[in-house]
Amino acid sequence: MDPDYEVDTDVVGYMTFASGVTASFDASFNLDLRTEYEVHGSHGSIIVPRAYRPDANGGEGLVIVKKPGVKRTETVKGDQYCAEVEHFSQAILDGTRELYHDLENTIHNMRVLDACYESIETGGQVRIP
Repeated sequence: MDPDYEVDTDVVGYMTFASGVTASFDASFNLDLRTEYEVHGSHGSIIVPRAYRPDANGGEGLVIVKKPGVKRTETVKGDQYCAEVEHFSQAILDGTRELYHDLENTIHNMRVLDACYESIETGGQVRIP
């Protein structure tokens, strides 16, 4: 908790899905310029070292995919936030383009965030129906 602004600055979470798959995550505003995320699973890993600030690297994002014996690096160029707004705007204007993420996905994400806050406040596990 930031003592001056009274906002959360660090969080660690553990989730167990209905399938039995578990996930852990951490996020912090106290780690200077950390802009990456990693996803590790039973078949390999995805590492995105410039996830939130590709603009700091000339607009070039990287996606690294690792599987046993294989490593592939993909380069993504462009302004990711501008592309997101343009995609959403075009979907509204022409009414035919399917959104990458729909309202249902957004609602599920918000339920997870609400459960994280509830868990922080209560110090216990929270079940999401």
